[in-house]
Amino acid sequence: MKLHIANQIIKTIRERRTELGYTQSYLAGKLDISQNTYSDIEKGYSTLNVDRLLSLCSVLKISPTQLLSGKKQIPADFSKLFYSSDRPMWIFEPATLNFMDVNDAAIYNYGFARADFMKMTIADIRPHEDRERLYVNLKDLKGDKTYEQPVRHWNRDGTIKNVRVSCYQVENDGVECYLVLPQVVAPGMAVLSQGLTVQDSFTELRILAAQLESGVSATRNQVIMERMQVLLTQILSNS
Repeated sequence: MKLHIANQIIKTIRERRTELGYTQSYLAGKLDISQNTYSDIEKGYSTLNVDRLLSLCSVLKISPTQLLSGKKQIPADFSKLFYSSDRPMWIFEPATLNFMDVNDAAIYNYGFARADFMKMTIADIRPHEDRERLYVNLKDLKGDKTYEQPVRHWNRDGTIKNVRVSCYQVENDGVECYLVLPQVVAPGMAVLSQGLTVQDSFTELRILAAQLESGVSATRNQVIMERMQVLLTQILSNS
């Protein structure tokens, strides 16, 4: 899977360049790099950073989500990626802690019906003894930061699982909310250094790319770019 993801990105770059009739030399000039450096990108010898990936998207006239997916037509709409993802996700409102939305993967993995989630707060899926820590952590939420931390969650059947959550500020119907992506690391699962599988990091990278395309503030843009760089580095360094 790791090698497949890296090869998929490179394959899409090469195919799109060919489709547009661009030579490697022409594209290298557009990127202000040597032809050898560009050739190394297509051979997988050179590690892409986010700035170069976005520059490639601009020159190749393709969106980041299209490049990452390998498909010519893909919804860049964040909400469509949210609902279709196999990775559990939800959106909550910090003022009330209410769940504002959940995707099908969260419903399947946690066992609660959508109607149940809509009556709950994010504190309701935390063991009682962990809730004070949640309230303390929530005081530190700021839109110019991303958050990653290990926590414990309840399933509907009463079992407790250890998860690592990533949290980002998003806008939901004009209200400042937060997107949460929990990840359970199963025994024996191939994981990256920070607890995410390569596929989960790739999913998160696509979600952030969609947010970037939808238009965000300069501050949020910087936060998203920094997180995308971490994820891209993890993915490619484990290929």
